[in-house]
Amino acid sequence: MDRIEDRLAIQELTSRYAYYVDTFQNDKLMELWAEDAIFDESRVGTGLHEGAGAIAAFFDELKKTVTHQAHITANQIIEDLDDTHAKGLVFSIVEAVTIAGNMRAVVYYSDEYVKAGGRWRFQSRVIHPLLPFDTSALGKAAAMVD
Repeated sequence: MDRIEDRLAIQELTSRYAYYVDTFQNDKLMELWAEDAIFDESRVGTGLHEGAGAIAAFFDELKKTVTHQAHITANQIIEDLDDTHAKGLVFSIVEAVTIAGNMRAVVYYSDEYVKAGGRWRFQSRVIHPLLPFDTSALGKAAAMVD
């Protein structure tokens, strides 16, 4: 029964990520990450962020340029689950409105999860584009606030 509860908790973790990102609840979002976590969006041009502080700074900057967004997630796969670690994949369609235009991406996240203090958190999250997409709206928006 513990493995089923762990799988459900990991699914909840990834759903909360999408909800907190989309509603700009950065304080709650940061509760989902391990202190030494890695968030790698380098494949889509928005950088590698190492450690909770760097990840928080990334999401704080994102709030300055993205006015609305929606992560529609599906097809989650959880593998290599033990008492304190797991790996997973989560597929997502991301729609965003930036101060410089709209953006749509079809991606998957390659995740590593860690359980500490009875709670599952992201140890690492790496984004992989599934379809080509134009990230110029993000770049233009970032330039507008610099």
